[in-house]
Amino acid sequence: MSLKYDINNPHLKIMENKIKDQSLNDFKSIEDSSYEFWKNIIDVNLNGTFITCKLIVPIMKTNKMGSVINVSSRAGKFGGFNETAYCASKFGIEGFSRSLFEECKSYNIIVNSITPGIPVHTAMSKKTYSKEKKKIWKDPICIAPAFLHLGMQDKNGINNQYVDAWKLSEEIRNEYKVLWNIKEEEMKNANCYQS
Repeated sequence: MSLKYDINNPHLKIMENKIKDQSLNDFKSIEDSSYEFWKNIIDVNLNGTFITCKLIVPIMKTNKMGSVINVSSRAGKFGGFNETAYCASKFGIEGFSRSLFEECKSYNIIVNSITPGIPVHTAMSKKTYSKEKKKIWKDPICIAPAFLHLGMQDKNGINNQYVDAWKLSEEIRNEYKVLWNIKEEEMKNANCYQS
């Protein structure tokens, strides 16, 4: 399966510029949120999900197989203080994912959304997490097993679910630790154990 799309596509260029916008790492009250702030967050999180799926899903449909993993958040299920724009974008991803599943199920395409499930060290979390959350945050590599596992699902596996990446990764680490051939010290260095 080869992916063919124009990297100069204006939608991709707009998204690239918006993703570089550091104001996306802010949470603001409704009265402090400008329309531009709102639109940027919706554009990156929700419209970015749409554009990516619009480019990739037709290829999956042609091949009658694939796995879509849309990155959501706890904010896709629960509201948060000063997170109106962010939560709206993540709730949107949840609705989008459930609807995309309905559209894709007859093509053997798996659609899931995933939340980190634990504080993760990212550019956004550096700015928005409290000192308490920063004490327990994990390296993003710790939740990678969940993404890999979801990417390998077929119609009989995990499908049309909101998945907690930390819990799934923990299950995978515990079940397949020997097969992974991962040294105990490497796991500790990446901070992949529950504190």
